Amino acid sequence: MAKKKLAVSHAGSQGVFSLVEQDLLKQLDSHHTELMYGHKSYRVNIDIVSHPFEVAMGKMDEKPTNQIMLHIFWTDAETEAYRGHVKDQLTVWFEKLAKHSCSNYLVIHATFQDKSAILHKFSVTRTSMTERIRNDFGSHRADKTITFKAESNNIASSQSWLIAVSKIRDSIIRSVTLKLSSLEKNVNLIRDSHEEEDFSLFRYIEAKENLTLLYELTGLYEEGYRSGEEVLSLFRQYVFNLRQCQIVPWIEDFIEKDITNWSGLSLSSDISIKDLAPQQVNSIQLCSLIFRRIAHQLIALQNPRDLAKKGLSFLLQTVQECAILKAKYPRGALVVWVYIACIEILEAVKRSSPLNNMDVPEALAVAKGQLYNLAREKLYELGTLAGHVGDDSEQVGERKEQGGGADTVLSGESCSVLSEEEIDVLVEGSKPFSASSSSSSSLPSLGSSITADLFKLLTDKSFFHKQYIDLCQLSIVSFKQGLWNHHAQMIMMRQALYLRHRGLQSECLNAETHLRDVCHAYSTQGWHRLATYTRVKLCDTQRHLGLLDRELATCCHLSTEAEHITLTDRQTYSQRLVECVGLFNTEKG
Repeated sequence: MAKKKLAVSHAGSQGVFSLVEQDLLKQLDSHHTELMYGHKSYRVNIDIVSHPFEVAMGKMDEKPTNQIMLHIFWTDAETEAYRGHVKDQLTVWFEKLAKHSCSNYLVIHATFQDKSAILHKFSVTRTSMTERIRNDFGSHRADKTITFKAESNNIASSQSWLIAVSKIRDSIIRSVTLKLSSLEKNVNLIRDSHEEEDFSLFRYIEAKENLTLLYELTGLYEEGYRSGEEVLSLFRQYVFNLRQCQIVPWIEDFIEKDITNWSGLSLSSDISIKDLAPQQVNSIQLCSLIFRRIAHQLIALQNPRDLAKKGLSFLLQTVQECAILKAKYPRGALVVWVYIACIEILEAVKRSSPLNNMDVPEALAVAKGQLYNLAREKLYELGTLAGHVGDDSEQVGERKEQGGGADTVLSGESCSVLSEEEIDVLVEGSKPFSASSSSSSSLPSLGSSITADLFKLLTDKSFFHKQYIDLCQLSIVSFKQGLWNHHAQMIMMRQALYLRHRGLQSECLNAETHLRDVCHAYSTQGWHRLATYTRVKLCDTQRHLGLLDRELATCCHLSTEAEHITLTDRQTYSQRLVECVGLFNTEKG
């Protein structure tokens, strides 16, 4: 998404404006300006785009952030030209400004020492432009008239030009401050009525969007982030209040709503609340829209760690909300949504990381590892639905206690293999939501590739296997970088169990190696319960492979384990130990 800029308009002499335009843009953007907002002072750069006045008037009826912050009339007219046509132009200009109640304007008169740069040459004036405007349009106009002198080929060296730029900068800041105050006042008025029957959540979000967009235009990304958080918190507060049967009228619109699109977060789009039909919006669409705005602020702040952490908690909480609101959706749809959203957030994290990132590497690595792991879990659930892997209760439902119970797989409902019709429905619903007014972002659109990959994941077992192993490895690497070795070992064990269930000899050998490494690590670190659990799986794998000598050693450990294994199981492994010894002696004999 191209960087948005504050808009100003230009009228009058196009020759003068063309001569000063580049230096004006450079001067405004290269100097920090103090912006007082609320009780804080911000240092901002003024980045503007100038539209012709007639074009700018067409934008006055659009959303507030498209309104013009400052109107400027440029002229180099002397006495004859002023009397001839410039006065009439100013009269029409002032009338149009008054019609739209615009008080943020400037009239800038340029006097060039070498007139060769201007097509029309006039004699030196005896009466200043300020005096003429005072005489013709009233004294209050004179305060907004500026005159500067410069050489047309060296504008930047003129002290009066720098003063004029400073006046333009101050006028823009004043206009922005007034607009921010106006938008914030409107937001507060709507928010204060959130418990009333006629409260409109969509009107509140639209007001917040307008305020957040203006924050983006002025570079106040932290304020934009907080603004998005406030909207998300308000919605979630009333969703979770449903558990105590505290219902406000507007929250009823989201109860038992059909979810027809699960294409992730669409971080590459710039869809607004205006692009959604209020009667059809469900909780996932609404929360995704709010989080998208939050993510854009964190990307602009180059804060990948908070983006990853916020993204993870957002996904888990949104799944919980779907359960509370009793949302309706096809089997596996919520799993697909979380999986695609994880991939999108990870891509955004990668692109938002600054080259000279001073963030703590461990914290960022852990946050990425958690996202990779969540994507791995959802991919395994998709594999279960597609029939690529067995319904392994050790892996499916790992996050049931964290809110995953909203989905059919996680809630313990039927995990039968998806039919071709169900697969087609999942693939169709994963296509990105599009709106006519949406625009592309600096982030790549993952929609088409994700949709194609989803179909292959559900129908191609080898493709699923490759994706699952890749996610396992990415999770392990990230957790190790973040020094979360315990979590890395957990993923290694999951990967080993998956390979063992695949049944291929080479993969079972790899699984046995992984399990031995994990078991040794757990024992060394004092995680004895986990070490025992892993040793049980290791023993089963060694028995499957016929590794008698290794199984003998493992059974010896398990038969003497007194704390983390039942008496019955110890007796079973003792009996198996005797059998292994007999088989081992038979082979040696």
